[in-house]
Amino acid sequence: MAILWCGGEDIDFPNGAVPTVDLGITHFRTAYARCGLLAVQPTVVKGTIFPGGAITSCWLSCRMFTSWAGANSRSFGLGVSGSNKGLFVGPGTAASTICLSTFDGTTRVVLASELGTSMSATVHKIDIQLVNWGASATIRVYVDGALLITFTGNSVGATGIASFDSVFIPQPNTLNATFVSEVIVADEDTRDFSLSTLAPSAAGTTDDWTGAFTDVNEVTINDVTVVTTDTPGLDEQFNLTNLTAGSFQVRNVKIVARSANTVGSAVNTVALGVNVGGTVDPGAPQAVTTAFVPLERFMSQNPVTAANWTQTEADALQVNLRSGA
Repeated sequence: MAILWCGGEDIDFPNGAVPTVDLGITHFRTAYARCGLLAVQPTVVKGTIFPGGAITSCWLSCRMFTSWAGANSRSFGLGVSGSNKGLFVGPGTAASTICLSTFDGTTRVVLASELGTSMSATVHKIDIQLVNWGASATIRVYVDGALLITFTGNSVGATGIASFDSVFIPQPNTLNATFVSEVIVADEDTRDFSLSTLAPSAAGTTDDWTGAFTDVNEVTINDVTVVTTDTPGLDEQFNLTNLTAGSFQVRNVKIVARSANTVGSAVNTVALGVNVGGTVDPGAPQAVTTAFVPLERFMSQNPVTAANWTQTEADALQVNLRSGA
């Protein structure tokens, strides 16, 4: 059982239109997320490609706020990189309804809609269970834990989609501005899952790069304020904000950082690592280029202890960046 991908800020969605970062506190859960993400019509916001490759079965989860005013549209779902094709949920034809649809890049086909009028202008937990995308698929849509849609049959239709490798956030229409946060893709039931974003909150134990944590903890991407080094083998560590209060399992920790170098730089790689109780696991070096791109590392277990993460470890965690030649 594993988390296949997760993300909730603009840094996680670099491959389509630039998402609008929304700070309206009624549009996301402030104890877990720092913002909601909004696509500007008619664009599509696209996440990084799943590290394990394309999938045909999964659970997909998010927190979503929209007006649910109707007009049969697509707001959130799974997509195929390099295209606008995908499987989506969004407002149905009638107000206060949710529907499930496919999109082949031109035409949208509704697979199923809820029978009631369950949706309202508040933050809802959306979970999509996809089983065996293809000629005999089963797709279920849950809202706040309640099963509202079940589709069985040929899901491919005219889309030509063989599998999915990204999360997409399209802007549905002028009636339904949609704000998305806490996105999780997993190979297990996500109905009890939440995503908590921990941001740099102070300098860490080792501070060998130029710049401060305030240069890299923005809610909206700012590639002008950065931490830098032109010397290989240096570490830069940051303390992080704590997890949301409560008692729960930590199923995965993801580090993401945007990085670039300049022509002729002595540093050509950055490793994303952790400092756990004074022991550093630096992670594998990842190549950087002259264009800013997000680097990611997913850790289902604590790499220092080789055991499942504990809440105490996650709260005390420091992120480590290591420069490399």
